[in-house]
Amino acid sequence: MAEPADNDFPDAENAYSGDFLIIGAGAIYAPDYEGSDDYEARPAAGFRGRIGGIGVYSSGIGLGADLIPSRKGEKVAFSLGPVVRYRADRSGKVKDPVVRLLPRLDETWEAGISADVSFRDLLTGKDSLSFGTDVRWTFSGNKGGRIITTSASYFTPISQAAAVGVSFGMDHVNHKYADYYYTIDAEGSAASGLPMYQGKSGWKNWSGRLYAGYDLDGNMRNGGWSIGGVLSYVKLRGSAARTPITSIRGDRGQWMAGAGIAYTF
Repeated sequence: MAEPADNDFPDAENAYSGDFLIIGAGAIYAPDYEGSDDYEARPAAGFRGRIGGIGVYSSGIGLGADLIPSRKGEKVAFSLGPVVRYRADRSGKVKDPVVRLLPRLDETWEAGISADVSFRDLLTGKDSLSFGTDVRWTFSGNKGGRIITTSASYFTPISQAAAVGVSFGMDHVNHKYADYYYTIDAEGSAASGLPMYQGKSGWKNWSGRLYAGYDLDGNMRNGGWSIGGVLSYVKLRGSAARTPITSIRGDRGQWMAGAGIAYTF
């Protein structure tokens, strides 16, 4: 679900120049868990908006806020605010019969801060280039785990009705995060037959994503119904790639595809 930057199409018809809310729903086709080579389709939903100049948005299964009010026509925009995210990797039923024998992980909640800077009207007069970082710590389940997510993205309308974007990112995790998700101890090795492995801190992955949106009434400026799609690829690195959960039973290359419909109020 792609939406214009605040000052794209700056005229009276622009549904994004003031308060707005985008709500979307659809489905994604993604790995059963990080590192898995088993895929499944599952429902997905999200939202993004601005209320009184304050931005709100969904972040995976979670939410975030931008506490820096936006100003109409600004060429450089900053965002900063809290973010909370839910993670359920290998906390439910796992398709792989060997990985299923490992101890089941707890569901976890992560909380932290998100910051972003965007440069607008660069090439087309309506595009934006953004650089962002999230730093989140787990406060339930795997307490003490930490993940840093960095990203760079480019977004541009290609017509009055359509827009496309591309983004690239990298994630870095600390020892507690890597130990929780990637370590196989003696008990897990005896239960599953997989070799023992000790997870270590470091870069977890790099990723690329392509997304697009199309307004169904042909005018992206006035809100209403739209459709969108996303295709992403994640290449696991470090302990996320070397753990036997991935290197023996899974695949370090992770694809995800999704599509859905949204309405802008």
